[in-house]
Amino acid sequence: MLKVYQLRRNQNTFEVTLKYKGVGVRVSFVDGNTYNDIPAKCYTNDKFKQMAIENSQMYKNKEIVLERSIQEASDRMAPAASHTAVKKMPARGSVKAVQKAGKQTQKQKPKAEDQTPENQNTEIQDYDAEGLKKMEFTLAEAIQYIATNYQQQVQTPNEARAFLKEKGIKATIKNG
Repeated sequence: MLKVYQLRRNQNTFEVTLKYKGVGVRVSFVDGNTYNDIPAKCYTNDKFKQMAIENSQMYKNKEIVLERSIQEASDRMAPAASHTAVKKMPARGSVKAVQKAGKQTQKQKPKAEDQTPENQNTEIQDYDAEGLKKMEFTLAEAIQYIATNYQQQVQTPNEARAFLKEKGIKATIKNG
């Protein structure tokens, strides 16, 4: 769901980093015009960013307000698809089960146009020989992924790898 937030300050543009779940979330307000009294706005469909904004002190103080929510086509299809897409993880070491699961997920992959850059790292890609799901992150993406999906806080690449390994994910954390 796309949400449009409005900045109640007299500024054309405004950038702020909000702390949420141990992660700094960068929020940019653009397209304001102080001469014509048009407030700056932030457009986002990122759930994590929306939650960070709505739990911020600026939102509670009414410096940021929700102008409107726009339902997208993917929002209407998501509830129906989420009930059918639940699958069990194959047994570790079972090569045939891993190959079978890989073939099934290839059929269910969303179209490339539906994927946002944030969601590209979270799609099921491959499994290693131990049955762990392979995923590639930068350190910031790994911290955000763990905070979003598991509500836990990690700070170093080794902590992130160890935590994700416990959850059945073999994480490759690259510099960048």
